[in-house]
Amino acid sequence: SNWKFKKNRQTWLLKHVFNPKVLGKDDFKLFLAYVNGMQGRSREDLLERAKKMDTEIVVTDKKDEKSTIERIQKNRAHTLECLLENMPPHIIKPH
Repeated sequence: SNWKFKKNRQTWLLKHVFNPKVLGKDDFKLFLAYVNGMQGRSREDLLERAKKMDTEIVVTDKKDEKSTIERIQKNRAHTLECLLENMPPHIIKPH
């Protein structure tokens, strides 16, 4: 295998993981496979960010771009939180 860890790439991914305009749906799915094997401080920091986002973002049923992005961000945060804590995720629906 010629896969090689690249710190700069990981840093970029961690910075943009919650931005669906930068990291699309398919790339996010690939990121989930990658993050599953991540260890150490980066994993802990990502888990804390995911928990914070999952708690702070209030999902609505509005259809504007901001609400749609927040819904995606909350779903990503929840998915990552469950993955990093080895819990099964549930689908978040608007209130």
